[in-house]
Amino acid sequence: MPEALDLDQWQAAKFGVRGNNFEPTDGTKTSASRMIHRLVEYIHGALRRNGDYEYVAAGLAGILQRGTGASIQRRHFQRGGFDATLDEAAAVIAD
Repeated sequence: MPEALDLDQWQAAKFGVRGNNFEPTDGTKTSASRMIHRLVEYIHGALRRNGDYEYVAAGLAGILQRGTGASIQRRHFQRGGFDATLDEAAAVIAD
């Protein structure tokens, strides 16, 4: 199991929420987004009780739609190199 978790960590670092991982409960291959949805299902009651469900759901929906910060930076780098990445970061910070 430790090797599977190491692989999941590497996959997450390289591919973000668009990658594949191993489901820790049964060892099957699954998407990172499916794992996120299953985690939210699992903690749904606690999120509701604490008034956090809407906040968490909105945040995760944004990440699943846009990607993580690292994936956004990679997209900008692929489009225009380091300068494009810095320009986009400056625009986000200024916004």
